[in-house]
Amino acid sequence: MLPIFFEIPRIGTAVMQTKFTLLILTVATLCVLPAAEAQVYHQNAIQQTSAIGQSYPAPGQVHQIQGVQNLPQPAQFGGTYSHTGGLQHTGSIHSTNVLIPWSQKLLASVSTKHDFGAVPALSKQEHIFEFVNTTEDHLNLLHVKASCGCTKPTILTPSVAPGETAKVLAQFQTRQFRGEKSATVTVSIDRVGQYTQRGEVQFSVRGKIRKDVVMTPGEVNFSTIGASQTAQQIVKMKYAGSPLWQILKVKSTNPHLDVEAREIDRTQTGRVAYELVVKVKDSMPAGSFHEELTVFTNDKNTPRMPVSVSGRVKPALEASSIQLGIIKQGTKVSKRFVVRGETPFSIKEIRIGNDRVNFAPSDGEKSLHVIPYTLDTQSAENIREKVTIITSDPDTPQKVVDFNVRIVPNVVAGSN
Repeated sequence: MLPIFFEIPRIGTAVMQTKFTLLILTVATLCVLPAAEAQVYHQNAIQQTSAIGQSYPAPGQVHQIQGVQNLPQPAQFGGTYSHTGGLQHTGSIHSTNVLIPWSQKLLASVSTKHDFGAVPALSKQEHIFEFVNTTEDHLNLLHVKASCGCTKPTILTPSVAPGETAKVLAQFQTRQFRGEKSATVTVSIDRVGQYTQRGEVQFSVRGKIRKDVVMTPGEVNFSTIGASQTAQQIVKMKYAGSPLWQILKVKSTNPHLDVEAREIDRTQTGRVAYELVVKVKDSMPAGSFHEELTVFTNDKNTPRMPVSVSGRVKPALEASSIQLGIIKQGTKVSKRFVVRGETPFSIKEIRIGNDRVNFAPSDGEKSLHVIPYTLDTQSAENIREKVTIITSDPDTPQKVVDFNVRIVPNVVAGSN
């Protein structure tokens, strides 16, 4: 929209000169930008400016059209608005005038795209997107949505403290869908500081769900394994197509896993079946593991396929981190801390580097210790400490867990 100036000529002896400024829209007829269409610009501006290496302006840089706010000034982009609410670029963009939103800065050093590749039907295909809370405020991940039903997103960390990692799970729906699929995952976030700011981040996934290869069950899941124990799982992979199809090898990058492919059936009509035998060695470290095997075939179009392997090796001693969240100053806090083991053991000492946290002693040898503790909340403070448990267990002489709490001032209404 360009401003056009018209001058009214002299009429008789009176000298009259008036300037009219008209907004000329790039359509066949003159019209006023509807508010509904102007709202569309809020999304269009992000896409158009990101395409040339810039981002949507920060809150406070506004442009009003028919009562619609939070649209960037046209001069900041060197362009004008069109009747559709889009921006018609007419000049160079000055990066000094375009600010990156706080939520987009969270993704500055992370990968926002994942390609599952070619995967068997019915197989479990998941990817976790992560980003660090680089702000000084708490982040609340409110809700998440996907642009396609082929992907089911889940927020794994609803509340993320400064410096902690946010996680969002994307599950590829290989049971209901086939062929090439892609989706954009959008996460809405609140930044809770002196005032609350709303933002969002986006990730994308893609992949090809094969209709000629089916895997049952859809994953290799070991569930829970005892410490220093071995375990084995078998899944079947069935193919329908060329009678010459073969699995050449299966590769694992985890030295604590052994894997083997066994052919169990082959027909002249092109139906082939294999068993994938996966073994966990007794050397697998304690804790959860999530691995991806790679199946190599003689199919030139899709020579490899991923297979998910997961499980948990139960440690000799178990104790969960203590996450108390936000507590108001002056609140009485008295809780219990649980430590359990495979065999009876004693707790010699519990150490923490903050004298506002006090753990009661636990006497005797037993496989389950329930330890009371208290927290002094008389003053506001962010406490982030390590709790060290000294035990008599020869395999786990000490166990270390996190202790996190944020004690905030108890503000009285009407106080200064």
